Amino acid sequence: MKKALLIIITVFFYANTTLGQGHIKVILDNDFAGDPDGLFALAQLAESPSVDIKAIIGSHLHQGENWTAKGKPSATTAVENVNTLLSLMGKEGKYKVAEGSNTALRDTITPIRTAATDVIIKEAMECSSRNPLYVLCGGGLTEIASAWMLNKDIAQRIILVWIGGAEYPGHTPPPGAKLEYNTTIDTKAAQVIFNQSDIRLWQIPRNTYRQCLISRSVLHARTTEKNPVTTHLLSVLDSHIGLDKPAECYVLGDSPLVLVSALQSKWERDACSSDYSYQPRPTVNDKGEFNFKSAKRGTVKVFDRLDTYLMFEDMFAKLNLTGR
Repeated sequence: MKKALLIIITVFFYANTTLGQGHIKVILDNDFAGDPDGLFALAQLAESPSVDIKAIIGSHLHQGENWTAKGKPSATTAVENVNTLLSLMGKEGKYKVAEGSNTALRDTITPIRTAATDVIIKEAMECSSRNPLYVLCGGGLTEIASAWMLNKDIAQRIILVWIGGAEYPGHTPPPGAKLEYNTTIDTKAAQVIFNQSDIRLWQIPRNTYRQCLISRSVLHARTTEKNPVTTHLLSVLDSHIGLDKPAECYVLGDSPLVLVSALQSKWERDACSSDYSYQPRPTVNDKGEFNFKSAKRGTVKVFDRLDTYLMFEDMFAKLNLTGR
């Protein structure tokens, strides 16, 4: 009798703490006018039944930078690229698509309010610490930093998953490494997040997102269903690793946003197939460099190794199924 009661209590506990959480609520925030890896992540995430996509945000690149449409504001182009992909997927109008700021923060005390910050705040305030909103960010941190400055109550209602930041101690930077790209898109925003905010942060730094290397031959061989989505994505990527290019591999560095959110375990919900550790939260200086010696109170969940097998196999399957 006692054993049966214990089983019932255990099942109830897991049902209440795991299954009761429901679908993971996410906002995808990315610089879709730049590196095409963000479009691959969007296509995979949009075909993931475990997530409830509350919004997709098109964010800016460096001032004057636009990989897709030279001379146009990059956040504006990002939204256009999102809508093009969603249309090819038959999902146009299904999600709220919001344009972020086309400029970086000018300081660490003045937010830039946009449709993107408004939707982050709205969705965050409808969540809780136990059932948080995942803000999946594959570019600069302008929108989430501004949203926090506008309403600091969102901090414990969200988990910020960020692709960005230089290597933590114990990891070697790549040869000739300069400042990490996503950090420099908006250094002031990175300072707001790391130096001031108490937002829960999961980080995939440069040494980790560089693990997401994939070859052109594998991509073309494994996307066997030649639908408009795969044709479009491969065409965009071939402008960088096509047959006439000197490199045949590319880092799909934004795909971990899908891995650590949509592809979590069912029991004890977690991104358990990848390795991570909790590190003291560093500060960011005016150059965009991490200062680990002046780490502030609190920790960051830092991913050191990614389950790229699960991530890419899932991507291939979903790309081949899209549009059916």
